Amino acid sequence: MLAKLKLLKTPAGPDTLLMISGILIVWLAHDGMMSRPSAAASADPFMLFISMLLTAAVILVAVWDALRPLGLSAARRIALRVLACSALFVPLLTNIVFYLNDVPVGDAFPWWLLAACVFCLPAQRRAAGLVFGFVLLSGLGVGIWRQGLASASLTPELWSAWIASYLVYLLYRVFKPEDALA
Repeated sequence: MLAKLKLLKTPAGPDTLLMISGILIVWLAHDGMMSRPSAAASADPFMLFISMLLTAAVILVAVWDALRPLGLSAARRIALRVLACSALFVPLLTNIVFYLNDVPVGDAFPWWLLAACVFCLPAQRRAAGLVFGFVLLSGLGVGIWRQGLASASLTPELWSAWIASYLVYLLYRVFKPEDALA
């Protein structure tokens, strides 16, 4: 698996930071340092509905593209697959980490949307960074708005964003063609 991902030969910068953050996520989750009891705000039913609708739409488009290609370029096809897998795995793994650490979830923001930045790669790295930053700030803003400014404990939102960022990075590395990793 490491040979496929080539994690040992990644360049310095964001790749190294995300690799280290993955190790920290596993270590902190295993060590139980995340378990700080806090009152989670209840999830907004409208936000949950929109999130589920977006998730279903992205997954259905990706499945349709896999069965009957939509005529997308290779980069767009990779981006669609990363987005669909993120829609599946980010909520699942975030909930597992929170459950194992007794942290109330209550988060309805679709953090898997961080994978939308992959549609700008590899040609438009600056646009990818802007999309990533916009989704990140939107998610943190929704977290602050839901909990109120006075009692804002951004720990669950920060963990969700951190886990989502790492999973998007890994999924992009998995779906990216071998020759592009060399």
